[in-house]
Amino acid sequence: MPAREPGMSQSYSCLARISIEDGEPTYEFFQPYWARGLYQVRYDLLEEWKRGGRLEAQERRRLRHLLKRIEIVNLRQNTLFRILESLTRLQTDYMGTRREDRKRPISLRMLARRLQLAPSTVSRAVSGRSIRLPWGKEVPLITMMPGRRNVVREVLMRWLSEPGPRPTDIELAHRLRHEYGIQVSRRTVNAARHEVTRAAKA
Repeated sequence: MPAREPGMSQSYSCLARISIEDGEPTYEFFQPYWARGLYQVRYDLLEEWKRGGRLEAQERRRLRHLLKRIEIVNLRQNTLFRILESLTRLQTDYMGTRREDRKRPISLRMLARRLQLAPSTVSRAVSGRSIRLPWGKEVPLITMMPGRRNVVREVLMRWLSEPGPRPTDIELAHRLRHEYGIQVSRRTVNAARHEVTRAAKA
């Protein structure tokens, strides 16, 4: 389903609407073949059919070509669903709270390792794809893989707006580690802090 949300600079193919039920993501797919799952091929029956001599040479060649195409479609579909399922499970907290600072930092390489795929495979699979979040907003699938720096910025934006004394970079780094499991250096916190301050003044 090609779609373009305000702020999205290109058209995306929207895979599914995501909902959170009992803490688990569920999917309402926009394309019927997604809901049906993978194509199933009864190779045993095909072999019987071919042995029956009912196919001409040209039909056999066409059948081989068709089976290869089905296998490729199955592989691509399976890969994309694994990526979608993994990302939505990792980001369940964000989708359940709608808070940007609750996103988990996920890199493309980290996701590729988790799924035992090549990073280039993951990159191609998510390119041009989007999902609709539980509150109705459509976002590119790639936004579910925010880098650590982006997550740190979102967290600091909320913390620095809280009333009270201004925490030091070291204190912020400790808090990030204890509350979010994000381990970053004081220098990284300082750089992110300056980015947040500049954005607030802009």
